[in-house]
Amino acid sequence: MTHLPDPPTGVTPRRAAVPRRVATVDAFRGLALAFMAVAHCAYLLHVNLVAERFARDVEFHWTGTLEFVLALLGNPCALMLWTTAGMAIALFERGRRAAGVPEGTILARLLVRPVVLLAVAVFVIPPLWSVKGQPVAYTFDILSCLAVCMIAMAFLRRVPERALFAGAIALPAAVPALLTVFPLDAASPGEFWRAVWLHFSLGTTPAIWYPILPWLPLMVAGYLVARRARPETLERPGPWWRASLVAFVAFAAVRFAGRYFTLVDELPVPAWPGVVMLCREPPSLAWLAWNLGLATAMWAALATLASRGREVWLEPLLAIGREPLVFFMTHFAIFQALLRVSKHFRGGHPFLRMIVISAVGVAILVWACREVGRLRAKHPRSLLRYV
Repeated sequence: MTHLPDPPTGVTPRRAAVPRRVATVDAFRGLALAFMAVAHCAYLLHVNLVAERFARDVEFHWTGTLEFVLALLGNPCALMLWTTAGMAIALFERGRRAAGVPEGTILARLLVRPVVLLAVAVFVIPPLWSVKGQPVAYTFDILSCLAVCMIAMAFLRRVPERALFAGAIALPAAVPALLTVFPLDAASPGEFWRAVWLHFSLGTTPAIWYPILPWLPLMVAGYLVARRARPETLERPGPWWRASLVAFVAFAAVRFAGRYFTLVDELPVPAWPGVVMLCREPPSLAWLAWNLGLATAMWAALATLASRGREVWLEPLLAIGREPLVFFMTHFAIFQALLRVSKHFRGGHPFLRMIVISAVGVAILVWACREVGRLRAKHPRSLLRYV
């Protein structure tokens, strides 16, 4: 995506002030969701697509090389979703302010979307994502945590930038210490309400996959980047290649600096996989540095394609990234339907079968996202604007 055409004569300044979408933000979000979908397809097929660790409750199992590399590339997907959510808030805020929209209206619009996400997470996702033979149960997963962080960000955006920047650095650095000061006691009554801020836990009710405080700084970081940078800067690859290099240098500095930076003990696995097999929940400083490096390199690659006029290659990712909730809600159910059909075709390597089913499923989802996008454009004032 480049620039929207100039508005026709007679269009009011408020309408004309609405900014164009930033292609790299949409494509980056779409890439994150595509990686997430592949990981969920692997889960349904019992393919061990794992290249990261957890501080508790999840036993580690080594995976094959192909599976490991694909999982390694997909590890930053949650980080990518949090940062793009922060960027979207900053771009929305900038556009609405330029259009003369009152601050109260901006705040209200910024709160509507996460409330919708929370409703979807609580009432829609559990039955829609239910797996045969398992009870339907709500968990505090990625969508719930993302929604809570978006609500917080709607108010935090009023905090001075320097204070936000300091918090985005200080909070991740303090998380390992906070985990020690406030240990988890999953058996304690009401522990969920204390643990949800800081701890990953499958022992609480509901289970906590994404604690709030370790992930919130990523949204703050995305917000600050989009607030300070011009849209054309976001679409230039050079700054992102340099940011990737800085992140990998930081990773090299902290990777073997001690358990404070890794949160887990070292594993007896082959040399290079052991180096990048890092703790994601809660995200360790080593995990953050490594995956920030991967994510910014992916952003730079997407920006390179866009800057060289090859945006057509990004079209599937753009379609997904512009309709993230549609993709998120439906992908699990679509993969389950495809798995039921594929049971009639026996044989084949499980990993290759997963790749084929993932490709077919994502293709269906890209088509669905495009159709919803057309409906949204045709009915801009409908309830689709909240989906």
